[in-house]
Amino acid sequence: MPDDTKKPEPRMRTIFLIILILLLVYSPIHAADKWDKMDYSLLAASSVLKVIDWQQTRYIANNPDRFYEQNPILGKHPSETEVNLYFVASYAGQVIIAHYLPSKYRKCWLGLWIGMSGRNSIHNNSIGIKMQW
Repeated sequence: MPDDTKKPEPRMRTIFLIILILLLVYSPIHAADKWDKMDYSLLAASSVLKVIDWQQTRYIANNPDRFYEQNPILGKHPSETEVNLYFVASYAGQVIIAHYLPSKYRKCWLGLWIGMSGRNSIHNNSIGIKMQW
């Protein structure tokens, strides 16, 4: 008798593991130091760009005949579920790490994410990838 239950793909298991580790590691202790207005502004900017990148990656996932993903963690043709899990885990990790960094390094960390997500979004837009909600 065939087994109708579908086992998660290895990438999906990896993403679940990342989320689980982030949830287990995170604890509500105080950040390395207080967040200032610049920290919050950088977090807001990186969050907006990450959402744009996320939605464009969902578009790639739903148009595998036209586009492929360049992120090696997701693979060339991730499912929409894999994309969603990846971005949730990635964002959680970004914020958790920012929480624990001293202000000087937090700004660099968030600036790095602005650069990466911004670069990805601009590139995706230039080759015709739209945002898909």
